[in-house]
Amino acid sequence: MRLTNTILGAAALALALFAVSSDASVVVAQEDEAGVATSGNALDMSLFDVPDGKDAKFYRDRQAAIQEALNALSNPDEATISKINEVMPKAFLVIFKNLANDAEADEEERDRNFNIYAMLLGRTGEVEELEKLIAAEKAKDEPNKERIDQFSFFALLAKIEKADKDDASALKAVADELVDKAMAIDIVAYQVSDLCEALGEKAPDLASETLDKIADAFTKSNDKIRKKLADGLLGKKRMAELVGNEVVLEGLFLDGKEIDWKSYRGKVVLIDVFATWCGPCMGEVPGILKNYERFHEAGFDVISYSVDQDLDALKKYEETEKHPWKTASETLAAEQTDADGNAKYKSFSDYYGIDAIPRMILVDKDGKAIDTNARGDKLTKALEKLFPNVK
Repeated sequence: MRLTNTILGAAALALALFAVSSDASVVVAQEDEAGVATSGNALDMSLFDVPDGKDAKFYRDRQAAIQEALNALSNPDEATISKINEVMPKAFLVIFKNLANDAEADEEERDRNFNIYAMLLGRTGEVEELEKLIAAEKAKDEPNKERIDQFSFFALLAKIEKADKDDASALKAVADELVDKAMAIDIVAYQVSDLCEALGEKAPDLASETLDKIADAFTKSNDKIRKKLADGLLGKKRMAELVGNEVVLEGLFLDGKEIDWKSYRGKVVLIDVFATWCGPCMGEVPGILKNYERFHEAGFDVISYSVDQDLDALKKYEETEKHPWKTASETLAAEQTDADGNAKYKSFSDYYGIDAIPRMILVDKDGKAIDTNARGDKLTKALEKLFPNVK
C-alpha cells in the first residue's frame, strides 16, 4: 500500500504524524520507486468532511478510515491530488483538536495530539489561532515556556505560509521576525534551515539574505548552541551554492596518507560520502563500481569519504570489498590536531553541512562541482555526457 509523494505539505505531514501516533493498527504510507500508489479504489472524498463535537472514538475511527483510503489510492490524477491537499488539512485540524481534549486518553497522548494540532495550524497559516494559544498559555499561573516556544515557532511558520509572495513588505516583516526569534527561541534556532526554505519558496533572495544574517548573528553569539548551529548553516549555504564552484576536500585516506586533492585535477571525480552502516549508501556501491569500470580509463575516479566512527568496522569493510578507488576517513582525520588542540583538517561533512547520507558530489576536471546529488542513473547519464566517446 503506497501513497503518492505528490500529496504534500500539511496533508502529508499530518498523515505521517497520525500513522506513527495513532493506536490504530495501520501502515505508514511510503512512496514506491515510481512515487505513485500501486493498487486500490477511488477515494471517498466525504471522509474529509469531519464534523466537530463528536466523541473520541469517532475521530480515531475517522483517522483509520482516511489512512486506509489514502493507502489504497491508485494513481490519482492532478485534480484529485489538488482536492486532497485542499480538504485534508482541515479534516486533520478537527480530528487532532478534538483528540487533544479526549478525557479518556492519558496526558501524554493528549499533549501529543495537541502539539500536532498546533503544528497543523502552523502549516495551514492559522496565525490568529496560534496567537490565541500563546496568549492562553501565558495567562496561566504557571506558564509552560517550552509550549510557548513551540507555539511561537508554529506561529512564525504560519506567517510564512500565509504571506503573499507578492507582498514584499509582509515577507520582509516575517524575515525580520525570524532573525529575532532565532536568537531568542531555541526551537526556532534549530529549525532555521527549514523556515528559510519555506520562506525561499516565496522569496528566494530574501531567504538567502535572512539565512546569512542569522548565520552571522549565531557566529557572533556567546551562546554555545548557536555557535555550533552557525557552522551547519554556513555549511548548508556552501552546499547550496557549490555547483560551479571549487570543492574543498582535505583529510586522510584510511591508509593514513594525506588527501592530495590537487592531484585529481584533470579527472572527473565522484566524492561519495557514506557510512558502512547506511543501507542506501551500500545500495549505491554496485552502480558506482559499474561506472568506475566503464569510465575510469577515460578519466573518471572515485573518492569514498567515510563518516564511520567505528574505524575497525570501516577497515573490515574495505578489506572485504577491496574497492579499486581510495577511501578517506573523517574520523581518522579528526584525530589529528595541532599544538593548540585544533583540528588539522576540515571535516567535509561539517564544512558542507551534510546531515544525511549518501551524498554523492560529482566534480569536474577543474575541481568544480557539477552535481551535488549524483546518485543512481543520474550519475551514469552525467558521465555519458562528460565522456561521449565511451560506449
